Amino acid sequence: MENSSNTDDFILRVNNLKKYFPVRRGILQRVINHVRAVDGVSFDIKRRETLSLVGESGSGKSTVGRLLARLDDSTEGSIVFNPGVNDVPGYSVGGSDITHSDPSTTKALRRKIQLIFQDPYSSLNPRMKTAEIIGEPLFVNGIARGRVLYDKVREYMSSVGLREDQMFNYPHEFSGGQRQRIGIARALIIEPELIVADEPVSALDSSVQAQVLNLLQDLQKQYGLSFLFISHDLSVVKHISDRIAVMYLGRIVEIAETDELFTNPKHPYTEALISVAPVPNPNIRGKPVILQGDVPSPIDPPGGCAFHPRCRYAAEKCKTETPELQGENGHQVACHFSEELHLQALEGFHT
Repeated sequence: MENSSNTDDFILRVNNLKKYFPVRRGILQRVINHVRAVDGVSFDIKRRETLSLVGESGSGKSTVGRLLARLDDSTEGSIVFNPGVNDVPGYSVGGSDITHSDPSTTKALRRKIQLIFQDPYSSLNPRMKTAEIIGEPLFVNGIARGRVLYDKVREYMSSVGLREDQMFNYPHEFSGGQRQRIGIARALIIEPELIVADEPVSALDSSVQAQVLNLLQDLQKQYGLSFLFISHDLSVVKHISDRIAVMYLGRIVEIAETDELFTNPKHPYTEALISVAPVPNPNIRGKPVILQGDVPSPIDPPGGCAFHPRCRYAAEKCKTETPELQGENGHQVACHFSEELHLQALEGFHT
């Protein structure tokens, strides 16, 4: 993947990132194989940009998010983090590799990279009050306590649309959308620069989804945030993303600016995802592309292009040669025949 040479315009740069989980068997638990959850992923996230990762369940999206937040260690590859304010010990101007950072650096790093989880209920401690949940990062990191802490909690509760008189309520006293707002406030209060949002609206009703997405966009402008937004729903990421990266079986198969991806998809998998995405007016949607078969096992992925068993355009070359992610003007695709296929734009989906 081509990356910008300007060291100041990116906040995160991922190169050939891999995560293999061992498969063990027998009494001695010998490793007999590996699950290739992430298999050579590369991308940049620019400052104040929202990059979305989309794909079916099992494509490796959430694993990428966990690797960036250092909740899991990678098997191979590098993650270069370039915060705007270099106040993390051991960091240098222009970015430093955080792939295998030591525990003290990792703790400091989590002040800069925060997570918003999918389930707004299970991610909150049911025995803690709202003020305790939101203020916990300040307390744990020794940033604030007492009155200063509660003043900060009030500020961030207000910024996410919660009332001050809800500070001492428990999570079960809130709706799903309100609980997600608590999770967002908890992530923001420590003043991060990058937010990894892992399916943050998938558990919410459609009307509440729109409210939370608008909130995230407002907060991005207010605090100068960058987002890695993980989702399986293209209709969601279309309205919040600057760029979209499509993942399939642990790899990125296409990446482009949002409008370009929707008007000119170049990978058959992207074409299929767009064709079945919900549209406001069902009378103007195109004919859906129904993929045959299931996603192959990441333990034993197909040779060549991993998508070829489900691709209606597959040729012999696709079965033996793995396509590289390449392209121009920021639109890159991993397909041997992307130019020859001339994938048709879906009428009505781009309005």
